[in-house]
Amino acid sequence: MTSGRPEDRDRRITSHLLADLSEEARAIWESTAPPDPSRRRRSLHDTVHARLSGVNRSLRTTKGGLPVHAGACLLPGGPGFLVAGRTGSGKSSLSALLATVWGATLVSDDTVWLGAAGAAGIGAPLALRPGSPLWERARALWHADDSARLLARTVDLEAPPVALAARVDRLLFPTYQPGTAQLACLPAAEAFGRLAGSVLRRCGERDMMDLAEVVGRCPAAAIAYPDAEASLRLISEWLEATPAAVPVEVQHLDTSMLRAAGLGLEVRGVRFDDDVVLWRPQLGRMLHLRGWLGGSLCHTPAWEELAASGFVGQQEERSDA
Repeated sequence: MTSGRPEDRDRRITSHLLADLSEEARAIWESTAPPDPSRRRRSLHDTVHARLSGVNRSLRTTKGGLPVHAGACLLPGGPGFLVAGRTGSGKSSLSALLATVWGATLVSDDTVWLGAAGAAGIGAPLALRPGSPLWERARALWHADDSARLLARTVDLEAPPVALAARVDRLLFPTYQPGTAQLACLPAAEAFGRLAGSVLRRCGERDMMDLAEVVGRCPAAAIAYPDAEASLRLISEWLEATPAAVPVEVQHLDTSMLRAAGLGLEVRGVRFDDDVVLWRPQLGRMLHLRGWLGGSLCHTPAWEELAASGFVGQQEERSDA
């Protein structure tokens, strides 16, 4: 696949890498002008990845579901994982490991659209960085030593073909780092904050409640892992320790309750059992209140933080002064 003229080789590689693209993604890809080969300074893989990123950005406002910076995959017989995190957190490597070692069907390693039925993708290839446990295997396929990222289809890495959608049963928030491997189960309120922070567009109130429903039914964990073996061992232990999900009660806090607490007009909130998460869309910030069951928050330990963060209504702030 790497023989012949460079232009022909690049076309063959690109065609192969894009073989799984969904129709909507392919239409956007074909409508964008390819870079001028004479001016290309990046490797083929970096160029294709950058162009696919543009496809993802275009679909954020048109594709159904909430775009989330996450990977998603489904183990044979379940469960389905949503692997969310910042760039460089290790979500691509972890998603790829679940596919290549455990035979999970991959939906995406970078962007998914989250909806009631689960997570949807666009059929894009894996994008691996140097240091990934699968980097050398991917590089051997393409001989692309000058890439900042290497792209590979899952079938090339001896994993099941990419799927365009899968259900979500578990939430994982990875950190790829040297040191001791650790996995910590997350309370629903913390998982909600992390997942909301991974959404790739501004969320409306309905979007936030949809996220809350996902969090309420899915066990969540944060995993810090230094290598492939440690990550899979921790996930296996987690699955054995929590074989069945225990749904968390999710309650949307109505405006009358929030006003009675002394909160500002733009504040919204959701309760997970006894934990409450508040947010104000204009601020783009969340606050977590533990054990608040209702009533005024004035003179509580949380009041000063609420006031400093702009969550307190003007009238209540004046009366408190």
